[in-house]
Amino acid sequence: MIWFRVGRLVEQLKSTATAPIGKVDDDEALKYLIGNMVILTLGSVGAQIAPEATTPNPSVIAFDLVLQITATVAAVIWAFRENRRGDSKDFFKRFICLSFPITLTLGLLALPVMGLGLVGASMMGIEKVSMNSLTLVIDLIQSIAYAVWISRAMASTAAP
Repeated sequence: MIWFRVGRLVEQLKSTATAPIGKVDDDEALKYLIGNMVILTLGSVGAQIAPEATTPNPSVIAFDLVLQITATVAAVIWAFRENRRGDSKDFFKRFICLSFPITLTLGLLALPVMGLGLVGASMMGIEKVSMNSLTLVIDLIQSIAYAVWISRAMASTAAP
C-alpha cells in the first residue's frame, strides 16, 4: 500500500497489455478503501472535538457544507471524465486508490496550517468569526487541490 507517493501508485494502476487491470488487485484496493474510511472517520471525530474557538455558527456550517459537496461532486465528475478520455477502465478502483494518498497528504499538510492559525489567532486575540473564515479558506484550498490532483492523477493513470 502506497501512503504518499501518488506518482508511484499511478504507475501501478495503469493498464497495460501485459497487465490489463494494473498491478493493484481487489485485495489491495480494499486496503485503500479502508484507509479512506478511516480518514473520513477521523475527520468526523476531529470536527466533533474541535476547540470552542473554531466551532462555527450554523450559517458557516451550511456554507462549508455546500462548498464541500460542490467540490466533491466536481472532483468526482472531473476525474471520471479524465478516466473516460483515457482508456476508460477501472474508474472506481483507481478513484478509491488515488483518493487515499491524496487525502492523507492534504490532510497532514492542513494540520500545521490550522495549528499556526489557532496559535496566531489566540496570540492576536482574533475573534471566532475570523477563525471560521480561516477554516473556510483552508477547506476551499484543500477542495480545489484535491480536485486538481485527483483529476491529473486519473488522467495519467488512464493515459493510453
